[in-house]
Amino acid sequence: MTIPSGNDYQFSGYDASTRQMISTFHATRERHLVLPILSGVCFYFLPKENQTLKPDSPLEELLGAVKECGSLTLVEFLLAVEEAMRVEFSDAEMRSIRNAGEFLALIDSKIALPTTPPQE
Repeated sequence: MTIPSGNDYQFSGYDASTRQMISTFHATRERHLVLPILSGVCFYFLPKENQTLKPDSPLEELLGAVKECGSLTLVEFLLAVEEAMRVEFSDAEMRSIRNAGEFLALIDSKIALPTTPPQE
C-alpha cells in the first residue's frame, strides 16, 4: 500500500474517482466537478453497513442521509467539503442552508471569488 504524500493524504479514504476529481478541481477550479465531488464526499460519510444509496444518487438524498447520521458526522462532512473545495463556510451560512440547491449555490459563490496570488 502506498501512503499518499502531502495534502493528498486527507483525501485517501475517498474512492479513486473522487480523489482524482478533487485533485483536478484544485488545479483547475472547474465548476462541473463540484457536484460529483460533493456526491463522493457524501457517500464517504454514509454508514457502509446499510448502504442503499449509491455515489450517483441525487445529491438531495445523499445530503439527507448524511444529516441523519448525526451532528458530529454532519460537522465532519462540512469540514471535508471545505477541504475538498478549498473554501470556508461561516456558521451563519451553514445555518441558512435549507436544501442541496442552496448548498451548491453557496459553494459556487465561494469558488467564483477571485483569489489573491501568494506574495513572493
